Amino acid sequence: FEQRLEQAPSWAQNFVENLISHFENKETVEVHYTQTGNGDMRLRVHWMAESGKYRNQNFATIEWRPKDELFVINTEASAKDVNDLSMTLKSQGLPAQLKLRQSVYNDNKDALMRLFENAAILIKVRHGAVQI
Repeated sequence: FEQRLEQAPSWAQNFVENLISHFENKETVEVHYTQTGNGDMRLRVHWMAESGKYRNQNFATIEWRPKDELFVINTEASAKDVNDLSMTLKSQGLPAQLKLRQSVYNDNKDALMRLFENAAILIKVRHGAVQI
């Protein structure tokens, strides 16, 4: 992921840097990488279940597609996030997909960080770690 991003435009590198710095000091969120496909970045949330067991789950996968100069982001998303960012709903895995191009990034920087924050909360709610 990081090697492919080295040749990416500055907006793409800025997005990843901002995302990492947004979550780097949050104890419950981990940024990690896999070799899936051509390599991707994932965001994982951690929590303590009512049973006392330590749990975690990915709430976003982020893949850079250099040919198209866009990120494909699969994540949890609230209805508002889906609507605001014109996301596509999927039937498998993380249920919402965003194709993040430079124009979408430039127009929605704050909404994107809120999307990821909300996704982490939605995972915890689904597993009973947070009550809404």
